[in-house]
This record gives sequence, structure tokens and C-alpha cells, in this order.
Amino acid sequence: MTYEIYISSITALEADAKKFSNKMQSLKGSSSCHTGLTPDEIKFSPEFQEAKRGYKAFHDGIRRINKLAPKEFLKRRSTERRENKA
Repeated sequence: MTYEIYISSITALEADAKKFSNKMQSLKGSSSCHTGLTPDEIKFSPEFQEAKRGYKAFHDGIRRINKLAPKEFLKRRSTERRENKA
């Protein structure tokens, strides 16, 4: 695995995560319980469950990629993200 392949994989997964996150946010809207949690009727809807599965798949994919990536890639990406953040 080269660093470019690693970054392209991470970027593709992050794009999917953004899509699923936006879907969950749009389904939730401004409705929330008095505790601030997502109401059960939204949480258990098929659309929300599908988006949640997609988001969980993103996290599982990131975990797998990071486990396979050499430590140098992880350090380099961390450094690049810190530099871009500033």
C-alpha cells in the first residue's frame, strides 16, 4: 500500500460518512426528546437505520484501513491534518 492509495481510500470513506451523517441529521431535523436524544420513532425508522448502518460501515472501514496502514502513514496524515487545521 502506498501513501497515495491510503489517502484516496480514507478520502472516499470520509465522503461516504459525510453523506450518511447528513442523511441522519436531515431525518432527525430539529426534533429531539427533552433529554436531547433522537426520538425513538425516528431512531427506529428504516431510513435512519440505513443511514446509521452506512455510518457504522464507515467507522469499520477506517478502523480496518488504519490497522493495515504502516505507522509512518498514520503519523504523516496526522501531521498533515494538524498543518491544514491551522
